[in-house]
Amino acid sequence: LGTLLAISLILLLYWRTEGGWGASFLLGLFIAILILSKFHGFVLVFAMGVVILFDTVTRRRSFAELTAVTVTGILMVLPHFIDTYFATGNPVFPILNSLWNPGEPDYFPIGKDNTSLGVSQNLVGMFVAPWYFSIQPVGLFDGMMLGGPVILALAPIATLQFSKYSKIGVLLFVSGVYYLAWFWLINQQVRF
Repeated sequence: LGTLLAISLILLLYWRTEGGWGASFLLGLFIAILILSKFHGFVLVFAMGVVILFDTVTRRRSFAELTAVTVTGILMVLPHFIDTYFATGNPVFPILNSLWNPGEPDYFPIGKDNTSLGVSQNLVGMFVAPWYFSIQPVGLFDGMMLGGPVILALAPIATLQFSKYSKIGVLLFVSGVYYLAWFWLINQQVRF
């Protein structure tokens, strides 16, 4: 997922500055691959979608290019979702299973706070979690898969790119949305 995200962000940044049909189709393709590789990709696609919509609304990119990105992404994920729906009754199984299949097991309950799997899901926990999964990734979190010590060690490098025309805002936005979704929605489910 991390490699696909890196490729997708490079394509997004290229699409924002250069545009074009080829970049639009490639961006749509990699957005779909993000979702199909792991459903955490939905969060990343949501964050990238906000940037894409912003660029379309501010006329940095055309509505036709937005349509190309969107249609390409949908056409790529649709066969998987249709197949999964016929197999399970839920196109995004096992996510939201109790919504699509009332009375069936809810594999990923939201809001169940289990501190044995990490820090508490509260505001204090949200701010200390990066420290803990950077110094103790295997003990409390799935940080070894999400970056571990690299996140805190390399974070200061981000400040080197701040400028009037910097692309760091897009990267920080996508990273921030993913972190918030990971902390509040996903982090309890990925550790069994």
